[in-house]
Amino acid sequence: MNVLRLLENLFVDSDIYEAEEEFNISSDCLEILCPIKGELIDSEGAASSALVWILPPGKTYEFKTGEGTLLFRMALSMRALAENFSYEVLMEMAADIRMVDSFELIRIIRQYISRKEISGTENAALAASMISELEKIYRPEEKLGLTEQQARLFNEIIALADETDENLRLDGMAEKLGITPQYLTSFWKKLTGRPLLKYIKETEEKRRELCESYKNKKRLLRIKGMKRSHSQKSIEECREYAMKPMFKYMDDKSKDKIKNIVASPEGRQPVKPVWLRLINLGYAKELYRGRAFHILERMQSDIGFQYGRICMLFDLIEMYSLGGKIYYSYSKIFSLIDTMLENNMRPFVELGNKQFRIQFSINEHFSPEDAYDPNEYFEKVIELFQGFLRECINRYGYSEVELWRFEIGYPPFLDADPGKKKEFPFAKYSYYFKRIKNIVKSMLPDCMIGGPGFNSWGNIQELPEIIEVMEKLDAGPDFLTAYIYPLTDNTLGAVVSENPNVFEERMRYLTDFVKNSGMKREIWITEFNSNLSSRTLINDSSYQAAFLTNVVKSALKLGIAALGYYLMSDVDLRFADNNDLLFGGWGLFTDTNIPKPIFHAYSLLSKLGYYLLSIGDNYIVTSNSAAQIQCIVFSYQHLGEKFRSQNMTIEDVNAEYSNETVCEREKIQVDFPYLTAGKYEIETYTIGKKSGNLLYEWYRVGFETPLQTDDNSVLAKRSEMIPELRIVTLKEEGTLSIDADVEKGEVKLFNIRLQKEVQKL
Repeated sequence: MNVLRLLENLFVDSDIYEAEEEFNISSDCLEILCPIKGELIDSEGAASSALVWILPPGKTYEFKTGEGTLLFRMALSMRALAENFSYEVLMEMAADIRMVDSFELIRIIRQYISRKEISGTENAALAASMISELEKIYRPEEKLGLTEQQARLFNEIIALADETDENLRLDGMAEKLGITPQYLTSFWKKLTGRPLLKYIKETEEKRRELCESYKNKKRLLRIKGMKRSHSQKSIEECREYAMKPMFKYMDDKSKDKIKNIVASPEGRQPVKPVWLRLINLGYAKELYRGRAFHILERMQSDIGFQYGRICMLFDLIEMYSLGGKIYYSYSKIFSLIDTMLENNMRPFVELGNKQFRIQFSINEHFSPEDAYDPNEYFEKVIELFQGFLRECINRYGYSEVELWRFEIGYPPFLDADPGKKKEFPFAKYSYYFKRIKNIVKSMLPDCMIGGPGFNSWGNIQELPEIIEVMEKLDAGPDFLTAYIYPLTDNTLGAVVSENPNVFEERMRYLTDFVKNSGMKREIWITEFNSNLSSRTLINDSSYQAAFLTNVVKSALKLGIAALGYYLMSDVDLRFADNNDLLFGGWGLFTDTNIPKPIFHAYSLLSKLGYYLLSIGDNYIVTSNSAAQIQCIVFSYQHLGEKFRSQNMTIEDVNAEYSNETVCEREKIQVDFPYLTAGKYEIETYTIGKKSGNLLYEWYRVGFETPLQTDDNSVLAKRSEMIPELRIVTLKEEGTLSIDADVEKGEVKLFNIRLQKEVQKL
């Protein structure tokens, strides 16, 4: 089967028509009518303001309309549709008139109206878009009363049956679907009352019969009261229709919901990739595990962070005695650093007394080891640090190590305990900060040391105090570091703030503080996340993708130098309390190396260009050149009351997907002015509730935890982002407009490239 030829042959006819006040149409095609001017009333007197009418084949349809009505008619070949759709969908197409507000259909119609000629390749691209949109309109599973999970599986079985040959076995189908053969057969039998293979054979035979019948039919078209119109007035009205902004197609009630973004190259600024400068790798002991090394390699290959932050690095130092003398071995540390440097990542070493702990909830945690006394800890660091730094210079070279960064954070567990804070006041911390900084500067004068790694919830007002103490002791940091988690305070009853702008407001506090105090220092957010629990499935959901994109947007607007998401992997966080595949860890990856939505969000951000064209509440537009533009749009919805105070569980996820509701949709149009004429490839990547979402794929398999590596691979594959590709032609230099609608919680990237002309020999 020549798929390209089938797509090219999908459109049988398309033209502009003037309609009389009464007209009728009968055809053997799937007819699409789009009112350019005026509106349609069917034979039963029902008027509709729908943008598009879809008429099944083989019937006569009567309409009434007002004087001067202008229509665009498009006829789709039923044979081509029969080759691309299942028997069930074809039956839906043949059933009833559909009146739809489909902006994708409007986009396709606009392409046809605005061009004199369309090449075969362009025609095929538009046909592919048409088929994709019809799949959304015709959904036979809706009549079966299925849950969203059942409907998804039903459609996948139908699609798989259409793609495979008659000899397909049940176990082969089940393997591709990621379920057992027993579940597959019982699911289908319960749903339809018929054996699956028998059903596949019967419906395929019926579909082939339909294909043959459509192939052998003589073309039928009867139109009364409509005539093709190529008058100058009609052409001008159609061109006006095709060129007006998309929000003009909406009624007055919906107009104010359209957001129009203009991304002009005028005044473009270089982008500082704040999101790529830092990632938290975790604690040295946990990171030393082999699986974490493998995850680091994958992460750098796909994203490419500049620095990797490591806590408690000296826990990997081994001490031994020889001839009555004490020696230290740094081999484990060097093994870790070697892996980082081989993958183009430099160390960002956190030297503070930062105790490892697992957060079962916001207020309940477990620490495998007792906390160090801060005075003893820092004395030990000073004892080890000079020798360690000297060995690093000998191994990696002066010029390399000077580019590393160090952070000395105020111990966070003291920050939450006023009593212990008195035992280790800011002055004592500043004293140790200065001693460690002097060691670094004596060997590496240009190396950067940051602090104080200050928690920004509940007590951010103390930041000026600690900085003042550090400055008085000549212990000021080279760059300012802070943690941001959206908690209300640092007490036992803390919850996630109800303020959706809490991150931006806390970052603004830091930038205002630096500006007002006259400090000329970069601000590095060395830790941040949407919550303080490593046991909530929020961390595994698409919520994190929109959350990250929203934080990056705010950081770009405020001039933050670096954002360090916490954490790279769930390897650190796996504990005996949970054996599920997903347990709510903070990682970009599961501990079995499967990427989560937050990883995919970083992948999209890594595709952004070198220059910032425009930035707003829910979008970032960049470019590499006039021929390469990137646009991220997103819809961030802050956590509701329930999950601001407690973990999201499997039961919550099951309830969310089982009781499906229509997602809110934000309508956005992005205009790119001053572009060169030519063909533009537009790749669209989506992270949402059901795309690029491992949590959703896990739900689909009944929250089963795979025991085999191959099963993990299936889940990883199914939760990948699969880009949609389309081609848009700009006939002359001007503005390229794209519809960039996003549903609640979605993140989308539009990667736009001008196709290069291939010289013919």
